[in-house]
Amino acid sequence: MFGITMKTDRITSANSYSPFWLGILFTICGLLFILSERNPTKKIITASFAMSIVTTIGLMSACIDFVWAIVDIQHQIWYEKDNRTEEKQHYYMPLCIMEQVFLAHSLIGGVLLVTMMIFARAALRSSRTQVNNLTYHLPFHSPP
Repeated sequence: MFGITMKTDRITSANSYSPFWLGILFTICGLLFILSERNPTKKIITASFAMSIVTTIGLMSACIDFVWAIVDIQHQIWYEKDNRTEEKQHYYMPLCIMEQVFLAHSLIGGVLLVTMMIFARAALRSSRTQVNNLTYHLPFHSPP
């Protein structure tokens, strides 16, 4: 939600709505993992694993956006020569700090995501090795 208000004339991650859609991906992935903890069926665990792969791909794309925005803002502040450097610092430094917060949040979320992917993969692997041999002993009825 913070990314929507960061829209400026400079290139930031808010131009591609990276913070917004990454938050949505984290929320959906987290809900699926909570559902798989409460009701561990193979379908839910598979959906959680697949969604975590999609979220990881989105996370890598968003991290590239965040780093690109941080570099662009730092370039705007420090390397473009004019006599308004202090004015630009007061304007662009909060944007740079928010981009750094988004990047740190994404990296921490990525570590948690990879951990949950490992657990989901282990759960799917253990369900494949189990033998499902059900034998029903039905009572024998002779035809009349």
